[in-house]
Amino acid sequence: MFTGFNLTINNDDFLDDHYYSFGLETYNKLKTVVFDNLTHIFKKDIIDGDLLQNMWFPTEIFGEKNFIFISHSHNDEKLAISLAGYLHTKFNILSFIDSCVWDHMDELNKILNDCPKIEFGYCHNCQCSTFSDNLSYVHMMLASALMTMIDKCECVFFLNTPSSINLNNKTESPWIYYELNIANIIQKVSRIEKPMMESILGFMRKIEFTPNLEKMIKINKKILEEWENRCNSPYVNPFAALYEICGGADS
Repeated sequence: MFTGFNLTINNDDFLDDHYYSFGLETYNKLKTVVFDNLTHIFKKDIIDGDLLQNMWFPTEIFGEKNFIFISHSHNDEKLAISLAGYLHTKFNILSFIDSCVWDHMDELNKILNDCPKIEFGYCHNCQCSTFSDNLSYVHMMLASALMTMIDKCECVFFLNTPSSINLNNKTESPWIYYELNIANIIQKVSRIEKPMMESILGFMRKIEFTPNLEKMIKINKKILEEWENRCNSPYVNPFAALYEICGGADS
């Protein structure tokens, strides 16, 4: 990863049927690959933990291409998919949407606990101690998967909306909190040739975290439009153009 961007946009900016349809096509491919890999791994008597952590990166889709990691609130999934469609349409940039990973948390936990029967939203087939152990494994594996994806990406786009940051300037999503911390800690290395210098855990009570946004470059729709204008030529590297507009990673 090279740098992170704190993107402030409105739903109206990108909730376009064309962008959403384009983004949804890639998003569904990603989710299918992840789930297929998941099913394959759990057919074995012994689960390969290394394979499980590495399976989230679908080389058949990204290959060696640079891509953007989109961090978003569960409520902004449609907006994230539309943004991915916009980035692909305008800049030919693929995006990894973080819910491709954490949306599979329930499936992972059910498979690990061998719980085919779910009644009224509660599991009746497992023992509490085993369930708790397996749940902690799931969280560790998903956290490792997200860290791997952030490390492999060119840059992170955080969707800063009222759903992700509340009126207290806090986030109620532990996943967003984790991803922003990782994005600020991880070594900043650009992969381009010319580098420029929720709801998920179901808490009874809300928990707030201070989002780590200090080192993330603030961008908005105006910046995206300028970026789009600079990338009219096929000879322009879109990431280099974005970094130049923002003055590099230290802006």
